[in-house]
Amino acid sequence: MPTPITDHPSLLFLEALMGHIDEVLIQDPTLMCPRIENLLEDIIDLDCDLLLHTVDSPRTLLTDELKTRYNDVMQTCRRLGMYPDWLTPEGVKKV
Repeated sequence: MPTPITDHPSLLFLEALMGHIDEVLIQDPTLMCPRIENLLEDIIDLDCDLLLHTVDSPRTLLTDELKTRYNDVMQTCRRLGMYPDWLTPEGVKKV
């Protein structure tokens, strides 16, 4: 029996983030703009790079470059109002 594939937690988080953005855009398609399009492209690129980096070991630590890109995506989501409230831990100040 093959070993089940497990995903790095960062990949699961990006998947949840993409799902939220999709839901927001389905509810209000007028929100789509070049900044949102660029954000979605950045998330997809980061997702692919994270998958390649963690495919052999889902528990591997991220490189500094991947951490920086990950944080940049999160900050951009917050600035554009696309960061879901249910993903924000209590006590964390929104940017």
